[in-house]
Amino acid sequence: ATSITDIANNLLFKYKRNSNECVVEKYQPIVVSLALLQILNEKEHQYKEQPVKFTHDFCSKCVFAFIKAGLTSFKRMISNLINNAVEALEGNEGEVNLKLNKEGNHIKIVIKDGGKGMPQEIVNKIMNSTPVTAGKKDGSGIGFIQIRETLQRNQGKFEINSKVGKGTEVVLFFPIIKTPDWFAKEIKLDKGDMVIILDDDESIHHAWDLRFKEFNQNITIKHFTMGDKAISFINNFSQKEKIFLLTDFELINQELNGIQAIEKTNIKRAIIVTSHFINPVIRSLASKNGVKLLPKPLASEVPIEIINIKYEAENFTKPGSNNADNKRKYAVMKNAKNNSQEPSNLKKIDVVLIDDEEMLVDGLSTLLFERTGKVVDKYYNPEEFLTNLAQYAKDTKIFMDNDFKSNITGIELAKQLHEQGYTNLYLFSGKDFNNGEIPSYLTLISKTDTDNLFSFVNGGGATN
Repeated sequence: ATSITDIANNLLFKYKRNSNECVVEKYQPIVVSLALLQILNEKEHQYKEQPVKFTHDFCSKCVFAFIKAGLTSFKRMISNLINNAVEALEGNEGEVNLKLNKEGNHIKIVIKDGGKGMPQEIVNKIMNSTPVTAGKKDGSGIGFIQIRETLQRNQGKFEINSKVGKGTEVVLFFPIIKTPDWFAKEIKLDKGDMVIILDDDESIHHAWDLRFKEFNQNITIKHFTMGDKAISFINNFSQKEKIFLLTDFELINQELNGIQAIEKTNIKRAIIVTSHFINPVIRSLASKNGVKLLPKPLASEVPIEIINIKYEAENFTKPGSNNADNKRKYAVMKNAKNNSQEPSNLKKIDVVLIDDEEMLVDGLSTLLFERTGKVVDKYYNPEEFLTNLAQYAKDTKIFMDNDFKSNITGIELAKQLHEQGYTNLYLFSGKDFNNGEIPSYLTLISKTDTDNLFSFVNGGGATN
């Protein structure tokens, strides 16, 4: 039913009603391992009456790898290839194996069967885009053409290795993309933290206990199945900065969800652990609250680290901020300060862009290069930029947003850079600021005025 729905929705999306116009499927970041496991689960049900065994082998470094593709077309392509592998067994007992590896900057997916195999002339025809049925009684000859089209639309490529009587191996390659900002790729805790787990499923609590078992000497675990009780406990806890919240989004038969629990407690360190991570509404709500999402199927794989940072007496302070925020801001500042010495071999970069809107940064980076020929480095969060600060000369032009999904603003970031001797600082923001709010060493450029951005990049002043 899921597969049929995917196909129907894709056809309805691709071909508009009363129109011959073809619409390109929307690309999105895909956690490859999760998509493959979902397909394998479907195939186990689909072929449960046949003597076929489905196995998989994913490398540890690949579990959290992302590619950018159309989710429906990607899943249908893998599904078709697995169907081909099962059909190649011709009803005999056999195995279909799905492997996931990493080669350089690419993810490598291998679908392997021990079926009848194909002669080299058939393989050559497939690789040359010639329609073939490969011996299928009812084959249409368009399966691999559709697979090739899907690969081309998603920057992928494929290989086929097959021997008659030995089986077939189809190998797919996709470029790995940067991990999206919404994704929680790790859990970092301070020694002495209390981890609160909020989920209405008791089995999830048991699973987390197993994950945290080796860290029990350094942290405390507390479980809740009811959101209101978790909120009451957190709000009455005297050291709220020591709490790290792991909460489900959907709390069955309760009048709130996990994000609302975070809002009601004003917890600064939290992760939403949910099976609904693909839902754009949930992603938007999480982003609004500065919270990352962890897919539930990856909770057993996510790395957990206990750190014990010794903060110096000169903690960065700001009126209205809590102590935990101050410590984290200071840690970022300290890291930047330690890396701010002018090295002998600096990176040859004209412009640095820092903004957590990935599409905006990617688009501006391309336009700047095309229109001005400038070499651009781009960052999706200020912390990563500060980690690499030592690479850049003091006169590098640095354009930054103000409102980041982190514990630092663009104005605060500019203050750090100014104090360390950086001279070309620009605030590229859509926000309206009051008089005196922007310091004299920081030039404000509106996000609605890209002409001024190009002018400043080229060395000129503001345009009329």
